Amino acid sequence: LVKEKKQPVRKPLPEDLPCEEVHLYPPIPDLENYTELTPEVTKVLEREPARHYIRLIIRHKYVLKDKSQDSESQIVTAPMPLLPIPKSYAGATLLADIIIDKYVNHLPFYRQIQMFRQQGISIAPATINGWFQDVADLMRPTWYRLKELVLGSDYIQSDETTIPIINNEKHQTIKGYIWMIRAV
Repeated sequence: LVKEKKQPVRKPLPEDLPCEEVHLYPPIPDLENYTELTPEVTKVLEREPARHYIRLIIRHKYVLKDKSQDSESQIVTAPMPLLPIPKSYAGATLLADIIIDKYVNHLPFYRQIQMFRQQGISIAPATINGWFQDVADLMRPTWYRLKELVLGSDYIQSDETTIPIINNEKHQTIKGYIWMIRAV
């Protein structure tokens, strides 16, 4: 009994991804002597690393031309938009990525700092930790509301998981716990 070998079937690439065409032409010195056939098309999935950019907030200022007019302020400046963390250069998208990378992609801060450094961005560990604490403070009302909804439920499920935590003082790993609680 001889088994017939099957050809592997590739899953199609998503149609909604942006497409960048690259045209390659053979080196033909006298192109007028050739007729072009249907080109061969090869799809290659590529990835660009996360794109960091600086958003410049330019607040325009105006001064009153006629100084004799009775006005509270001679100079008027556009108001500053609300930022997640006051007096910080971290935007909402950057903070969201840092938290998602930590909790969804399981990337510790030191590894995220290394990734920033590879892209030419230097962020101190204390700065990242400060941003984390500030985001946790911003999320506190959400936590209180979720707690209220869970405790108001008739049925609660809970799961306890142990995780290793590095104790820097003892230079060893200790057992930590996290609990997942949900209301049904």
